Amino acid sequence: MAFLPRGMGYPGELMAEQISFSESMARDHARAVFNAEGFVRLPGFLGPEELARLAGHGLSARETLLERSKERLKGLKPSQLTTLKGLQDHNEWFEQLAQGGDHLTLLEDMLGVPLKTSTIAFVDRPPGSVEGIVPHVDGVNGEWDAKGGVTLWIALDQMDLDNGCLYYVRGSHLIPRKEKLYVGGYDQHSEGAVPVPVNPGDAVIHHALTVHWSGGNHTQRERRAVSFFCRRADA
Repeated sequence: MAFLPRGMGYPGELMAEQISFSESMARDHARAVFNAEGFVRLPGFLGPEELARLAGHGLSARETLLERSKERLKGLKPSQLTTLKGLQDHNEWFEQLAQGGDHLTLLEDMLGVPLKTSTIAFVDRPPGSVEGIVPHVDGVNGEWDAKGGVTLWIALDQMDLDNGCLYYVRGSHLIPRKEKLYVGGYDQHSEGAVPVPVNPGDAVIHHALTVHWSGGNHTQRERRAVSFFCRRADA
């Protein structure tokens, strides 16, 4: 599977703009947006065939994970099963991607350090799920680390304000903080907070320290994604 960008867009109110560059220029543009804002949207990141392959393996790995972990997960509410991590431990295709997928090259280019895949996750917000995810940062352990990690988040379905698209806070990755996961004091009215609606096959790369969250799925539409979280290789 090749994770190669086909177009770049600005975050926030400008992100619908499509820009046709050569791949090297597109990477330069994406890196500049990522470094300044803490996230960048990549419209049309996967074509239909690649997206179908990702979705198929994602759903298969999810079912295998749930079956193998049913005793451990027994008693959990559906809202506690919206993010299932470790797909690479339950699917050979994801295992191969984790070890050396093209996503590593792309994300290393964004963050500027060698990376390793920490976990691949299936994210599901079933229709009618009113609970969202509160403001948080990804995988922050120990001291604040400006190069600690980065996430590639690929949409399997259309996501908008009604079914719980992601919100990001521009520039929040540049603010040293003590919180290791959940971050208080942010909502959709916070300075720099912008919704990021996506279409199937679109991707978002965000810094591990960028504050983000999402609302509930108040529709009867699916709201699924696969995410790749990568840490610096020397961590």
